Amino acid sequence: MRNFRSQYTNRIDAKGRISVPSSFRAVIAEGGWAGICCLRSPTDRAIDAYSQERLDKLTDMIEQHDPMSEKYRHLNIALNGGSWEIAFDSEGRIVLPEELLHHARITEQATFVGLGPYFQIWEPESYAARFEQAFQAIQADPGMLHRRPERVGEPK
Repeated sequence: MRNFRSQYTNRIDAKGRISVPSSFRAVIAEGGWAGICCLRSPTDRAIDAYSQERLDKLTDMIEQHDPMSEKYRHLNIALNGGSWEIAFDSEGRIVLPEELLHHARITEQATFVGLGPYFQIWEPESYAARFEQAFQAIQADPGMLHRRPERVGEPK
């Protein structure tokens, strides 16, 4: 599967619909489903958006934890229970649930931000501030790109 890249800002219409960027829809279409899975980002005031395939991979990562553990229950509730499957209409638009819009403070416009295997949906000014913060962190530590943290389930 190709990755999500770049950023696009689109307006929410009077019926609450917003167009998902065509390049993002093309990546999602590779998985055979014309829609996305969305949930509140646990790390940002944004909406995390996944293809069905990527959400299934996250579920597989959750399953690596002890099913009787508190961590397992937290992850399962937040990622699986807190997600919405949202189908595209015939023109590639979606209607985001009010709970997600409220979490991300999105009102009239939203910025779609490609993050490789998934993307986020932001309130445009909040994203601009977050982008600057990230860019300044990279400028302060240019070697950051050369470090790869361990991933859950990878052998050490």
